[in-house]
Amino acid sequence: MRKSALFITLILFCFSFSCKKENYSINAYVEGYVIDVVTKDSLANTEVQLWEDDRGGSTGLSDFDRKIATTFTDAEGHYAISFTGSKIKYYGIRAIKNLYDSIADLATFGARETFRMDYPMYPLSWLKIHIQNVLPSQPDDSIFFSPNVNKKGENVDTVFYREFRSTSPQIDFWDITENGITTRYSQITNCAPFDTCQLNVIY
Repeated sequence: MRKSALFITLILFCFSFSCKKENYSINAYVEGYVIDVVTKDSLANTEVQLWEDDRGGSTGLSDFDRKIATTFTDAEGHYAISFTGSKIKYYGIRAIKNLYDSIADLATFGARETFRMDYPMYPLSWLKIHIQNVLPSQPDDSIFFSPNVNKKGENVDTVFYREFRSTSPQIDFWDITENGITTRYSQITNCAPFDTCQLNVIY
């Protein structure tokens, strides 16, 4: 009888131990500032999203599994999000603001009780590119403007725009062929934040 009772007790103990699951949940808190990398000013009224990744190691938005919170920075450019996270999952902060680009899709971190993450953003600029073949021109005239334009003939007149971070100088190359001779040209353009610069290619 004693052996039977001991056997049942051991079975119940083993069953209870094997069914016990470790608790990976954590009450987490992430906060920080969204910052203009040029002026170093914090950016008010910026949308800040919190994403969750079940697998880890992701940096692209398409690799994350779900958005779990959204908030906006206050007048001082500060954001704060409290959430129930998991110690075995990963998280990413994404900031969105008109006329700005971010350093990456998301800035990633592992869940912890308190975490500080500032998020840098780049002001945008635009380059207006005008390509035109003017008279006198020849039917065999051609231009290759990497990577957008590859045209041949007399009636070339096109305009397009490129958006870029104002901190990144734009380096353009183009080849012009006239009278069977090809010449390569180049230009480096620096543009102020939120400004539109112009590149004219006239041949």
